[in-house]
Amino acid sequence: FINRLPVHAQLQNSYSFNRYDAEDGLINEYNAFFFADSRGFLWISSTNGLNRFDGQRVKKYVHIQNDSTSLVDNNIQSPFLEDNNGDIWFCTAQAIHCYKRSKDAFERYWIEKDGKKVQYNYYSFYLDKEGYLWLRLGSWGNNPVLYKFNTRKNSQGKNDYFQVSNFNGFRSQVYNLGQNNLLYSYPSLSGYGFVEYDFNPLSKTPRSYEYFTDTDKDIFKKKLKIRAVSFDNEENIWLATDIGLVLMNRKNKSYRIFDTFKGVVLKNTLAMVSWRGNSLILTTEKEGVFFFDKTKKEFYHNFRQDNASNNSNGLCSNKFNSVYIDSLENLWLSSWDNSCMSHMNLKKIKFASLEISEKFKNNKFSRVIEDKANNIWVSCLEGDVAVYDKNKKIIKTYDASLFPEKRIRKLITDESGRIWLFTDHQLFNFDKSKDKFQTIIAAKDFQINDIIQLKDKRLLFTTSRGLYEIKESNSEFYVEKFKQITPQYVDASMSKIFQDAHQNIYVDYNNAGIHVFRVNKKALEYWQDINLVEEVYKIYEKNDTLWIGGNKGLWKIFLMADNKYHTELVQNINFIFDIEEDKKGQLWLATDNSFYRYNPLTNQIKKFTASDGIKAKFLSNIMQTSASEMWLLGLNNINVFRPEEIVDYDNPPIVQVTGIKVNDSAYTKQGEVSEIKNMTLAYEDNTIDLEFVAIEFGDSPSNRVKFRLDNLDAEGKWFEMPNIKPRFTY
Repeated sequence: FINRLPVHAQLQNSYSFNRYDAEDGLINEYNAFFFADSRGFLWISSTNGLNRFDGQRVKKYVHIQNDSTSLVDNNIQSPFLEDNNGDIWFCTAQAIHCYKRSKDAFERYWIEKDGKKVQYNYYSFYLDKEGYLWLRLGSWGNNPVLYKFNTRKNSQGKNDYFQVSNFNGFRSQVYNLGQNNLLYSYPSLSGYGFVEYDFNPLSKTPRSYEYFTDTDKDIFKKKLKIRAVSFDNEENIWLATDIGLVLMNRKNKSYRIFDTFKGVVLKNTLAMVSWRGNSLILTTEKEGVFFFDKTKKEFYHNFRQDNASNNSNGLCSNKFNSVYIDSLENLWLSSWDNSCMSHMNLKKIKFASLEISEKFKNNKFSRVIEDKANNIWVSCLEGDVAVYDKNKKIIKTYDASLFPEKRIRKLITDESGRIWLFTDHQLFNFDKSKDKFQTIIAAKDFQINDIIQLKDKRLLFTTSRGLYEIKESNSEFYVEKFKQITPQYVDASMSKIFQDAHQNIYVDYNNAGIHVFRVNKKALEYWQDINLVEEVYKIYEKNDTLWIGGNKGLWKIFLMADNKYHTELVQNINFIFDIEEDKKGQLWLATDNSFYRYNPLTNQIKKFTASDGIKAKFLSNIMQTSASEMWLLGLNNINVFRPEEIVDYDNPPIVQVTGIKVNDSAYTKQGEVSEIKNMTLAYEDNTIDLEFVAIEFGDSPSNRVKFRLDNLDAEGKWFEMPNIKPRFTY
């Protein structure tokens, strides 16, 4: 899903990371390099083997003794580079490797010197359009050499390679500049600065220039520890350094330092990557992750691990040694100290979170309303109330000490603009002239459950001992037992109450069904029951149809020609606490652990989770304002969004076959199963078992997959199941 909000607005307070570590099956010793291949799989290096991750399962590749198709050693030492065949090139410490996808196996290659294989210190970093793999051979600081290795075999079936030049640097990046290739290597052998190599096709050896190395050849005569380089254009180069972010001008030989954001000083940056062409993402040693706008030349966000013990944003560290963004804008961060990775999809974030003041940081938000002045009132279960203006700034707060029971259960405005709230046993009205809440009733023998203003302006509230009416005399409010109801219900326990467009009144009776009453001269006369054994949380009306959210699902209820109610469970979603409709007629459902958008016309539903920016688990209330914004309340978080800006994500997950069994035994005859195009089964092969996955890293189990086997399943018939290790046997 894509949000049309500006990038800065998307990121602010709306991020949530997924953590991955050894408990997810990863080999996670020093995960320095990441690569999302053309099939959707994520490859993750380590010093103890290779990981291939599909969002749910990890396939591990390690050195196997006497197996020439396995890794030579387990120490992955370079980025991954995919060629035109879909094969993947990289280096371990002891050899060049090519993962042959069709075989699910590795081919290994070596550079030879004096007729002997060199079996140490390989590092490849670039695959050019001619098929040459650029690699450094030799340890950093021990006369390393730059080689070009031809990944395409010659007429004799061999791979040619040749030495280019001596090489000065540890990590390297190549940028194409017209006919020239610029290679940046950092840090230099001195441990400082970087070296620029200019590869001109007319010259056999590249020209080299040193920057920030504090040598005689250096222009700036200033030492900097360079951790990453990002080439902008012929003029500008961005450097992640030990003193912050540095912008270097290649033409006028000047530089500028950016090292502060909201009072936080950036020191010892560790990694950097470019995002969407206009932003840089930097990791630091202690201060988390920073986002930088290259046009405005300013930092605009800082992700940090929460100090709270629950670490609600999911960031697994404040020190990340590696950063990577794939083509689908999955952001991957690797912490070597904590042996963990953090992931977030930057493209999927769409629900921005409201910045919560320190006073309300740990509160459980419960109810939200809009008053006549278009201010937004938010209550908390702990008893605090905050008032926001149209700019979403708090202009007033009311302390929990005003409400002895603390637990605010509901907050409403009536047609006159008066504000009411109640706790378990107390009812309050807001006195605007005195700017305070006044107690209307403090009950001892019943619990207050719900409150409503009828279309005839009467205010009623339900309790564990029947209905009560709020009345006014001489500008004073008082409460009376409501007795204008069918006698047997005068003292009946009632919870939710709702009135439809035809003035019928619906009362949830002790979670054992809904009583329907008709209004007759202000009296409520029992009419019939709706048999719904359900704990009712919300009743919403749309085009003479009732939509009821309960603890077992979403119910559609309407009156048939015989004046009896038809009930239909349309979505089996537990604990739907609130329902709100947008301008397109779609229903938004707040539940105990997720947020949903439901289309009543198509019966299609979409689930939104933490990867979309829904940070809270327990979503209690949703309200659409007069400005067409929706406020969604949950534990410790408030999301504010416009429904029309939540549109479909343009990159659905890639589905791959991840396992095949024939007669309950793994099928291993044709290499990597995801590459198998056809199979021939013997007569005695009675069953085939297919395992597959929709590759998505933000919230993989929330996806659903449909499948069928052509020429076997009926035409047009599809099977559907959750994306939790889906498997089907024929």
